[in-house]
Amino acid sequence: EVFYPTHQFFLSHRAIYLIVFKVVTDRGTNYQNIDYWLKNIRTSGGSNASVILVGTHIDKVKSSSLEYTQLAIENEISKLKYSKLVKQIFFISNKDRKTVAQVKTYMSDLAITMPIVKQKVPRYYNIVADMLEAINKNFISWEKYTSLPFVESISKKFSDLEEMTSFFHDIGSIVWFRDNNDIDRSLIILKPQWLSEIMASLVSFTVQWRSGIVTTDKLTFAWKRYPESIRSTLLKILMRFEIVFPVSGSSDLIVPCMFDLEPSDDFLIQTDKYFDTQKLKFDATERK
Repeated sequence: EVFYPTHQFFLSHRAIYLIVFKVVTDRGTNYQNIDYWLKNIRTSGGSNASVILVGTHIDKVKSSSLEYTQLAIENEISKLKYSKLVKQIFFISNKDRKTVAQVKTYMSDLAITMPIVKQKVPRYYNIVADMLEAINKNFISWEKYTSLPFVESISKKFSDLEEMTSFFHDIGSIVWFRDNNDIDRSLIILKPQWLSEIMASLVSFTVQWRSGIVTTDKLTFAWKRYPESIRSTLLKILMRFEIVFPVSGSSDLIVPCMFDLEPSDDFLIQTDKYFDTQKLKFDATERK
């Protein structure tokens, strides 16, 4: 769960989402998890996102209560705020390959109806996409990007360079924040998975700030392998997706997903200057 917030980087409105859950798991937990992912998909993928729910281990349910179980789950899911994103709910068992095949068939049929499948793009989109994939770097500046021989010629002949770059972002080939004024749009991340590495430097079980507080010196140490020129942009990206939060009047950062569920006295003393520790104790108890 610590890594859940990092998935936001890879959500797009040009995608089909599968939310998979065990039918035999506590239903309350299932609904909370499904609700969590629907909210994230709605935020990043928009109101037209396509979601398929897949309940597994249906063979573990007694045949006498199978129909009731399925109807009960469907009824509860329909009550969730963003249930309209759900296109279909499947109940499958790996022991019955036919049910798995039904999911695959439905996905294929749904994909064909998506605008991106029918969208026609210029041939040079493919050429540039292959060129970017071949670059053995995690990121590139907009200046260097536009100075690439083929890209430079495109920018002179056509007026859709930004549109093309946004298209690459939407399909997950790169990460580029075109319309976000808070993030430096001159940085193009060529390897989206690299962002996971950035995340792991702050959000993992090996970091030294299990309390959820990151000081400036610790951040500098954690990011020593990354060029100083892009650190501020990386930090803004993490803030944009609410992975970290700035502290007013301080250079320290708060990483909420690293908070201990049962904060120690030392932790409460350390964080007393940031927020109401009594409320923190209450909230941590409620999260159990």
